[in-house]
Amino acid sequence: MPLHHYIDNEVPDFAEWDTVVADGGATVVQTAESGFPERGKLGLRIDCQMEQAWVEKQLGGAGDHLAIGFWMRIVEPPDWAWWMTKLGVCEACAEDDAGMRLHLRQHPNGLCLSLHQATDGSLNVINDDLLLDSQRWHYLVAVCHWGQSECEAKLYIDGSLRGHSVLADCGAGRRPDRVRLGCTESGGVCPVVLDFDEIKIADAYPEPFRAEPQTEHPAPERTVVLVADTEYGREFADGCVEMLGIPRGNRCVLSNASTDETLQDHAAFEQQVENDLRAWLATNPTAAARCNCLLLGGDLPGYFMHDGLRHSATSRLMNTHQPFSTGSDNPLYAPGEVTRLTKAALDGLYLVTRIDAPDPQDARTVMSRSVSVSAMESLPADNLLYCDDAAYRPSPACGRLRMPTSDISKLDMAAMVWGRVADPQFGDGGTRAVFADTSAGSAATLRDKSLSCGRALFDAGFAAALGCSDEPDDFDVESFFEMLRIGGTLAEAFAVATARLDYTSVACGVPTMTVATPRAGVNIYHGVGSADAIDYSAPMAYLHENQQTVDVPLELAAGRRHYLAARAVSSASVEENNTHIITCARADAQGVMLGEPLPTPTDLVVDVLSPGRVAIGFVCRVEPGLARPEAFEVLSDNGSGQLDADNPVASIPAADDREVFMAQATDLTLPAKLAVRCRRDGHTGELSQTVNAAWPTPAPPAVL
Repeated sequence: MPLHHYIDNEVPDFAEWDTVVADGGATVVQTAESGFPERGKLGLRIDCQMEQAWVEKQLGGAGDHLAIGFWMRIVEPPDWAWWMTKLGVCEACAEDDAGMRLHLRQHPNGLCLSLHQATDGSLNVINDDLLLDSQRWHYLVAVCHWGQSECEAKLYIDGSLRGHSVLADCGAGRRPDRVRLGCTESGGVCPVVLDFDEIKIADAYPEPFRAEPQTEHPAPERTVVLVADTEYGREFADGCVEMLGIPRGNRCVLSNASTDETLQDHAAFEQQVENDLRAWLATNPTAAARCNCLLLGGDLPGYFMHDGLRHSATSRLMNTHQPFSTGSDNPLYAPGEVTRLTKAALDGLYLVTRIDAPDPQDARTVMSRSVSVSAMESLPADNLLYCDDAAYRPSPACGRLRMPTSDISKLDMAAMVWGRVADPQFGDGGTRAVFADTSAGSAATLRDKSLSCGRALFDAGFAAALGCSDEPDDFDVESFFEMLRIGGTLAEAFAVATARLDYTSVACGVPTMTVATPRAGVNIYHGVGSADAIDYSAPMAYLHENQQTVDVPLELAAGRRHYLAARAVSSASVEENNTHIITCARADAQGVMLGEPLPTPTDLVVDVLSPGRVAIGFVCRVEPGLARPEAFEVLSDNGSGQLDADNPVASIPAADDREVFMAQATDLTLPAKLAVRCRRDGHTGELSQTVNAAWPTPAPPAVL
């Protein structure tokens, strides 16, 4: 699509325009107030006081095709004269002879648009009925083709084709060579104030400006908002822009959708929702190439019936690129290892959530909570995870969340809830981030507070909810919370934890919301045989900040030593690598736990000082995971060949600051074998190597 001109009004003194006209009291100015909020600093403000006021760009020649796109905001609506029904705001002309003109048109409920294409002797007209509100930016595009045998006109509003008209046998028509914006019709002007910015002139539909995504993962710039053509829908779209940072160019108005929450069948849902969405994505290929998230707004259908089962719109729209097939497998379902999702990884799927509330203010409140939760450095350490999965709560996967857990009861201090919650008692306190009720029908409506998900969102103050529209889907709790823990968004967590598409799962909330779980605590590592065997690459258990004990699975057997290391982790996820605690777990043949083993003395040396008295020296190093001895015992065989383990011949005090020990033993029967062992709390360790000690026998006199 050749783009001939892109006028952003940032160059002072109207330097991007060729002509500026402001008759009488009318004004045309460049101001910051009139700049499109998402790009640049200046825009055009045109104030018509019953006089012409416009800017003109010459095209450098007439062509068969012309498309004009621009952002426009009605600052002050027209003060219509009694005889007026329309007001020209954009035209393409040959000199002063208009070949195309876009009008603001009176409507019983407000302002609409009409597009007039001038041909040889007739007009090709499109009258639209989408209401344009004051103080809201709209992206408007008029496209015309002047052919020898037929002329064609198209009108787009906010990325959607609103009208298409072909006029046959019209002749060549009037091919324009310039474009004007503002109050362009002499004798057809009334007081009005309009803002214009980001003007694109091309041969075919030019997409609006949208900020580039800064990440390949779900983000506001990758989210398309589906809104109803109602006041609720318009307020919802405003909230998405103002609070969530979703570009205005990512707004898709579903004009064919009813306000019914549940439709009679999938055919009705496709006609009212899916077809308009697909058309919008086809019209806006740049947005389609970026989009990985859809947010379904209030006042739109959220369910449809099929074979007596209430199906969820969020589940269906994930798979909208494929024909509807109830209960089809979700290729994103990941009960094993969880990784972040990108556009490429989705392979045509979308991440979809919904916010449908009893009124627009409730919807904005959900958005506000989402922003607050996402901004938190981490959930408070005293907030709880309530979960009815008895196998998940003690698992390492749950431990990585570093949150106190409980079975589902009264949900005091609740940050996250997961399970079959038939009648939740919410209690007091807690961040109220995510509520998941996996029971049947928990989210069969969101437009009142009669069901658990609606109560959680609109009464208890949760920022997001997961439920079922009818029969329960299959969900994986570990995948859901692990995605949130690694920094994934709410929509990603919903996607990897849900087994089926085109089914009953209902994902509620802002798709890009994140939940930072606490980081401070302790990591537990494991090795078998010695402290050197501890694997520090993968913790076997986790403790949260206020946790004192944790259960760890060990295969205990006589003679097997399990070494466990504990390392502190800060609130910034920094692990202390140099200071840690190591212990050893072991059991006897009957499975009874034994204490930490004592070290074994080494390098034993004995020097016989006199008959019955020896000097003893040895080394004792207390390696990590071993108990520190309180004393050492010297054993002797008293010449019998068998060490007497029950009657040590000497006791040597231990010292914490020493590894080398020396002492004397007296009253020994020599020759003898000697050994040393450690003692603590009545328990003794393994023996050192044995050393022979003997007083040398004098040699007999030599015979001379």
